[in-house]
Amino acid sequence: MKEKSTCNNKLLEYKVYLDERKSLFDAIRDSRQHLDKAILSLSAGALAISLTFVHEIAPHPIKSTLFYLFISWFLFIFSILSTLISFMTSEKACIKQIDIMEKDIVEEDHKARKGKEKYPTNPWSNITRRINYLSMASFIMGLSFLVVFSIINVKTKEEEYMSKKNSTALQNPKPLNPDSGMEPIKPPLKPPQNPTKK
Repeated sequence: MKEKSTCNNKLLEYKVYLDERKSLFDAIRDSRQHLDKAILSLSAGALAISLTFVHEIAPHPIKSTLFYLFISWFLFIFSILSTLISFMTSEKACIKQIDIMEKDIVEEDHKARKGKEKYPTNPWSNITRRINYLSMASFIMGLSFLVVFSIINVKTKEEEYMSKKNSTALQNPKPLNPDSGMEPIKPPLKPPQNPTKK
């Protein structure tokens, strides 16, 4: 009787384990999907924002800073393409994992692998993981290059605006405000004219 109850407890614990394992795998899968979609959306959005910035705010950027802009574009495009490729490799990884599980269930294959501790690895899973890391790193680096390009050009444009404003103020000085407490300079008085003889 005790052996039966112990067996039932073990089966119950194993069922709880399987349910917990399934929920954790679902959470991992959902987080990876959300991460891939976020990187894809952010990379495309950053690329669009950089084009808008060049067109609207800095139509004539400093030539030496164009290197940062082109590198950021390349990295954003690489991030988008690698994320799209990771969708395909993820599908391959799922198919391969199903194949591994089916082979493991087959009795002959189980006997052939009996005594071997190493479980068959899924190469597509490793490839997908590395592509995801590359995509994330590419997006972060692209964003960094874009921020450097933007800061330099905005700062330069602000300095040009201030220097132009100061030079305009020196060329066209404003008249003194009577409310400021300083009297404006009055024009010199004209001498009285002699009456003309008739």
